[in-house]
Amino acid sequence: MPQKRKHKVYVAQLTAGGKYTYPWISHSTGEAEFTASYRTCYYSGLVLIRDRGSMYGGNYVDQASGDAYRVTQSKA
Repeated sequence: MPQKRKHKVYVAQLTAGGKYTYPWISHSTGEAEFTASYRTCYYSGLVLIRDRGSMYGGNYVDQASGDAYRVTQSKA
């Protein structure tokens, strides 16, 4: 089984139902698991897939809803 990496992260939701939302309204911090390639992020019941070149500046997309998220490593 591939090794998963755990990191403390800051997650901001950038879209809801395909519409842009102000990113600081819906955000949270916590621990996320990443695959070894960082292509997939598992956070609080969400499965986020790596996205390059998102229209809204997000770096991950929710696999189920298609909403954009910005995931960054937390310094705390």
